[in-house]
Amino acid sequence: MYPVTVSQYEVYLKSTGKTEAEDWQQYNRFGNYPVVRVTWFNAVDYCNWLSDQLVKNEKIPNPIKEWLKTEKLKITLPSEAEWEKAARGHDGRIYPWGDTFDKDRLNYSGTNIGRPSPVGCFEKGGSPFQLMEMSGNVWEWTRSIFAKYPYQPNDDRENLSDKKRARVVRGGSWVNSARGCRVACRDWDGPDSRGGFRGFRLCLSPRSASKG
Repeated sequence: MYPVTVSQYEVYLKSTGKTEAEDWQQYNRFGNYPVVRVTWFNAVDYCNWLSDQLVKNEKIPNPIKEWLKTEKLKITLPSEAEWEKAARGHDGRIYPWGDTFDKDRLNYSGTNIGRPSPVGCFEKGGSPFQLMEMSGNVWEWTRSIFAKYPYQPNDDRENLSDKKRARVVRGGSWVNSARGCRVACRDWDGPDSRGGFRGFRLCLSPRSASKG
């Protein structure tokens, strides 16, 4: 429902023994805030780690655990198309909640918070599928390579093994205007880029939908 939080990401760091840049803690001081200053590679590694953890966890119910075991599904970043469908619903709305902008439903430049906000602060900003904060707060990495859009799903842009081409980010952030937080708005960055306004969320996706 929400972007991955600092607390959730810290469990991954502790479990794997990985470390972040020296300034990471400066931007990630509070556990219930969305984690930022993570590269696309960091986000993909987190997804792979979490998939492994769920397979090992006896409390995870079937059939999800079996799907993960048999590799029918994987935890991954959403593709650009998956992200947009989750945000816009079936009716192609402009914002997750509808076609009319509402400043009380998201953290954007006009809110004047001036930084990411804790997840769950904007309860009225959910999408038709009850996914929260898909507009504003932090940009979100997708697994898609930046190219012409819309696209055919078999054009290789979901190839996770490609380590050079830029990846799409979606959703806008606390530094963007209302226009920049429309669910159709796209941006991109290099996969090794880090920013204080970019995080990520997870999805369960067919393993055949992505490579690597």
